[in-house]
Amino acid sequence: MRSSPLVRRLFATIAPLFLAAPAFAQSAGTVTDTASPSAYVGGDAWASLRTACGTADARIDRAARALAASHARGEATDGRAVTNALRDAGDPHVWPRSAVLASKDLDLATAKEKLLPYFQGLAKSGGAGAVRRCGLGEARADDGTTHLAVIVVDAPAELVALPRQGRTGQWLTVEATFPEGATATDGKVVIVGPDGKPRTVPTSTTEKGIKARFALDRPGAFTVQVLATSEEGPRPVLEAPVFADVTPTNASSLPPALAPGEDAPLPPGTDAPHALATMANAARGQTVGTEKAAPLRWDPALATLAASHAAAMRAKGVLAHDVGNGDPAARLRAANVGFRYAGENVVRLGPGDGENRVGLAHRRLWESPSHRGNVLNAQYTRIGTAILVESDGTLWGVELFASDP
Repeated sequence: MRSSPLVRRLFATIAPLFLAAPAFAQSAGTVTDTASPSAYVGGDAWASLRTACGTADARIDRAARALAASHARGEATDGRAVTNALRDAGDPHVWPRSAVLASKDLDLATAKEKLLPYFQGLAKSGGAGAVRRCGLGEARADDGTTHLAVIVVDAPAELVALPRQGRTGQWLTVEATFPEGATATDGKVVIVGPDGKPRTVPTSTTEKGIKARFALDRPGAFTVQVLATSEEGPRPVLEAPVFADVTPTNASSLPPALAPGEDAPLPPGTDAPHALATMANAARGQTVGTEKAAPLRWDPALATLAASHAAAMRAKGVLAHDVGNGDPAARLRAANVGFRYAGENVVRLGPGDGENRVGLAHRRLWESPSHRGNVLNAQYTRIGTAILVESDGTLWGVELFASDP
């Protein structure tokens, strides 16, 4: 079957919520947020760490200080915590990587020993033209433990100032710029409101990026997501909250909320792939009013293709729709699986990202507007899923959707 632009636009990739946390000690109690470097990372030493990490960024520094303070309090510092800290700092990138060091006698030599191999081993996650930027921050607990947090972002795009708060009926402009060498021709903007399905808003290409406008059509919290296409397929690159007629909240202060379908009852013995599909179907059934979508049928052929793609991503260490094996439409055609429309969600969770791995994968997909759009797309009639977990706990997940031929 011939591929079409529509098919490509239905793919979605969720950020790799990866956490490397070589923590020497964990403490709780009073935390001092040190806005400036302490003695052991002062002056030239601090500069040498920054040079190894990437281009300094004050907003990511703020996020890193918040992450260090959370670690010092014994709170979660998983991938979602890092993403939320970036949002609150005004730098809403969705592909951050992080590390946290904690010790009562943490010195520069130890920090370099642990962090430099980590920086040097990080493959670029932002595609062509992405700029590696870095934030470092520390916090000190009352027991004397120092917590040093580092956040690395390969930035494929920058969000031009977007208001965090507005009023119902107000029109907002979403504008993203792309580094030299990156392509913005396939960029688009997806909006999800307080309820209902996500929607793609008309997007125009500018000299340096993309621009779109949308209206805050009801009170509540909105999520604005910018997607761009690279050689590995389309994926989210920026994601920012906007609040209409309600008080803005810091994402990092909110308790984790279950996604619709995450608590769906599972028969005894349900394996991970079927559990993920069950949660997706439960979410389709729980969405209110005219937004409901019919349940998806389990398709063994789609499940086989999903498992093959999960293994291919793991082998290359890359979260993408095309890791040299073709995009979803190409893989379906090669396997002689008929379809009219096709879509795919892929997700990776790091070793530190929670206990209920499948439920958390579903939640991460639901929280992303473009992924939620695939879950709720009424054109799809079939689903096949795969979950692959490495020995260190890293999870690779795939949801492959298709309509009937």
